[in-house]
Amino acid sequence: MAAPPTPALVANPGFKFANLAHAADRLGIRKLATGHYARIDQTPSGPRLLRGLDRKKDQSYFLFDLPEAILSRTVFPLGGLNKDQVRAKARDFGLANAEQAESQDVCIALAGERFPELLREIFSGTPRPGPIVDPTGKLLGQHPGLHRYTIGQRRGLGLALGTPAWICAIEADQARLVVSQNPKDLLVPQLETEATRWASGLDLAPRQAARVQIRSQHDSAPAILKKRDGGRCQVLFDQAQRAVAPGQAAVFYDESDSHILGGGWIL
Repeated sequence: MAAPPTPALVANPGFKFANLAHAADRLGIRKLATGHYARIDQTPSGPRLLRGLDRKKDQSYFLFDLPEAILSRTVFPLGGLNKDQVRAKARDFGLANAEQAESQDVCIALAGERFPELLREIFSGTPRPGPIVDPTGKLLGQHPGLHRYTIGQRRGLGLALGTPAWICAIEADQARLVVSQNPKDLLVPQLETEATRWASGLDLAPRQAARVQIRSQHDSAPAILKKRDGGRCQVLFDQAQRAVAPGQAAVFYDESDSHILGGGWIL
């Protein structure tokens, strides 16, 4: 069972930037500018995407799948600034939102709606309730639908086991959630990606050292990349990582953790 990807990862290349570029073309505008905290280095071999200088606000993870044609005409004016500097500039320009509180809400969510339910309604999905079991198969309870859960989730399980428990596996064929009270059951030493996109002009080693980020709030981890045929890449972590969720994105950075080498979708 694949976890639903973070919405911005899909919306950015397929909807936001694609439509922005289309509108710019109709108006005869060559460059695109957005407020993302990221940077672009326009090298002779093509554009390279970099983290924003403010690591707390960095959004490069969400942009890894932008095609070269978009990156080559895009600028990120906020990429070299921190949030305090941005607010100061907004005050200087007299912008009404200079003091606006920050929001981490899903951009397509509606007030009072849980995001999984919103997605189910948009795609006319049918809930798939089923059993919750421990790693030995012992029945612990029932869940109302797989679409509400992801690997590593602890809250909202509706279980009273006496100690914390996490989802360590989702068995879609049986609509079954496997829950463990042992955090070591969430550790994964390696993963593989599909539909992998690589940065322009890269000359990768057969075993490329990198840092890999497996979700938006994850601190990237040292790993070895092994490029496979068919757009796949094997990622071997130096140390096993917690809660690797199929369907989410793994983004590859260089060893300095600043330049994006590529990224793909976790199998």
